Amino acid sequence: MTENSRKFDISVGFVLLLAVLYLLDSGKLLFPALAAALLHEAGHIIAIKHCGGVVEGVRMRVFGARVIVSAYPILSYKSEIICAAAGPFAGLFAAYASSLTAGWLGLDGLYTFSGLNLVLSAVNLLPIYPLDGGRILYNLMLMLLDFELAHRVASVVSVVFCALMMLMCAVVIKYTGFRLTLVIFTAFILIKTGEISVS
Repeated sequence: MTENSRKFDISVGFVLLLAVLYLLDSGKLLFPALAAALLHEAGHIIAIKHCGGVVEGVRMRVFGARVIVSAYPILSYKSEIICAAAGPFAGLFAAYASSLTAGWLGLDGLYTFSGLNLVLSAVNLLPIYPLDGGRILYNLMLMLLDFELAHRVASVVSVVFCALMMLMCAVVIKYTGFRLTLVIFTAFILIKTGEISVS
């Protein structure tokens, strides 16, 4: 494995998903969505480096991207919270800035970019581990409680929110009909439910 492949690891499934989405992308949302996702990950990377962490690479998979951080140096709980929050807050700032710019310059495409950043940030702030919101909750619990109780609280909250999101998606699909984005979101939540193992 070369140094570059370790730094930026893209799965075949991710490439295939991009190809399918490109073919289905009648609304021309794919590239703004990718830009929003890259901005989100850049927010994490900047915060990790600012807090003294070492970024080993970025891993792109079908259901998300992940910044790989070196086990050493060990970041404090507060630094972990800052690093987890940086991605969503980069997206929220981009949403605000792009909507202001769209209003000033009359560029409607920036409203789309703004909306995509809002959605990506909102989903990532859900308190579901291993999403950013789940990581924030877990590290906050570690600051306030002993390890066992922090682990239990974060796990229960993650499972409850997964169940609520899946129920919400099922109700919306039932009453509004088939929506590809909701089906993808429901699949995403199911995958995340399977990944819940707070440690």
